[in-house]
Amino acid sequence: MRAVSPLASRPSLQRACAAGVMILGLSSCAFVELTEAGKQVALVTPERAADCKKVGTINSKVLARFVGFDRSATRVARELADLARNEAAQYGGDTIVPTSPIEDGRQTFDLYRCQS
Repeated sequence: MRAVSPLASRPSLQRACAAGVMILGLSSCAFVELTEAGKQVALVTPERAADCKKVGTINSKVLARFVGFDRSATRVARELADLARNEAAQYGGDTIVPTSPIEDGRQTFDLYRCQS
């Protein structure tokens, strides 16, 4: 008699496990990439932007949950900042300052021009 794996008799369980592994792999991928222009934008504290000219506000939003799982708080924060830096470059700013806490994958940043 041949031994049968408990998973072998449950194809739907196998598919669910395979899907779970794929989802966990995808959730570790970066969703926001910092552009070359965004790399030129500084993320600073309010004190460091005190002598700069405020030119606007940026509202960033990324996925905080992916397929029912909470994403890493560190990754969400990094992606929010990267998205804000990318947008700041498009609007002619060179510095951003976070002005709100992160809530549900959203954060607000003030946009400054510090270099003349």
